[in-house]
Amino acid sequence: MTPTLTPLARFERPDPVPHGRVTALVRLSERQLLVAHMHKVAQQTWLALRGLDPDGDRVIQTPQQGVVNRAAVLRDGRLVTASRPCGDDPGVVCFWDRTLERPERVWQLQVAHWRPAHGEATLVDRQGDLVVGYLDTGELGLRRSTTGLRSPIHDPFAASPSVCGRDALFVPDDTRLVGVRLVEGAPAQVEMAVDFAVARVLSLGRLALVAGFGEDLQVWDTHAGRLAHTLTRPDRPIVSESVASLPDGSAAFAAWDDGGCALWSLVDGRLLVELPPPPDLHPEHSTRGPLHQVGFDPLGRWALATHMDQHLHFADLRAGAWTCAWHEDAPITAFTLCPDTLDLLVGDQDGHVTWLSAISG
Repeated sequence: MTPTLTPLARFERPDPVPHGRVTALVRLSERQLLVAHMHKVAQQTWLALRGLDPDGDRVIQTPQQGVVNRAAVLRDGRLVTASRPCGDDPGVVCFWDRTLERPERVWQLQVAHWRPAHGEATLVDRQGDLVVGYLDTGELGLRRSTTGLRSPIHDPFAASPSVCGRDALFVPDDTRLVGVRLVEGAPAQVEMAVDFAVARVLSLGRLALVAGFGEDLQVWDTHAGRLAHTLTRPDRPIVSESVASLPDGSAAFAAWDDGGCALWSLVDGRLLVELPPPPDLHPEHSTRGPLHQVGFDPLGRWALATHMDQHLHFADLRAGAWTCAWHEDAPITAFTLCPDTLDLLVGDQDGHVTWLSAISG
């Protein structure tokens, strides 16, 4: 079946906001959403409330100097936003009051991973140490030192550490992995050695995906310190930045450099689905390029992927086929699929946002 997408509203960049792309989106209610805009020159974020009722639109001055790349609604209905590091700013987490006039609490910490639905986050402080944070109460918990685990040369390439829940994976050098658990009584660290240069790691909890710069993709058990599966396709290089997993952690997803994608079982390493490159739909026939960003519906039926052709492509993972695409006039920089309603929010490089109705089919 093919999804049906119907626009509910389209929002232009608000006048008070300087030119800048959309970096984060979250639906606050059935009729209102929050948009984070990044100012290109100042590297500062503006938050805009947009809704189906125009009277509720307003722009919020945020104290976050970095780029807000996460936004969520906590279990009690409050908004929380997080920025990635920028200059001397290590990253900031803001807990907003219910009027959204100002933050009622601020953490000078960077979010490595968070689970707002569970009220928990794993954070990184200025020294690079890991800290457990409780989002519902604003309290900080267990802390783990990461001295000797971070490589200033290699980290940017491997996105190390990669964190999922209370499991973290570091890449101290090209071929060594170190697993760290933020759990009382757990081993301080588990070391692993791979036989290729690591380009990217993605922690999934106990399991982790490890990608090389070419064709290598492996699954490691970071608690036991052993290789679980090798998902290598020797005939097609993998785009390491595209490595992801389904929401339930049952399958690994990766894209090849020609835009094609594949899905593997994390239980036995089997290839489940192979997708060809999506059609190039750009009106000027520009290069589609490799996959840029990927997301999934909560059940893992649909994959949503952006490339360089200003389209959001939809793939039916059960059928193994691209089914449709949504077009924007500028490159898509952020999208969010709301898990409860399956409404889709799409933001672009020029600060425009489209609110689409639920996916059906």
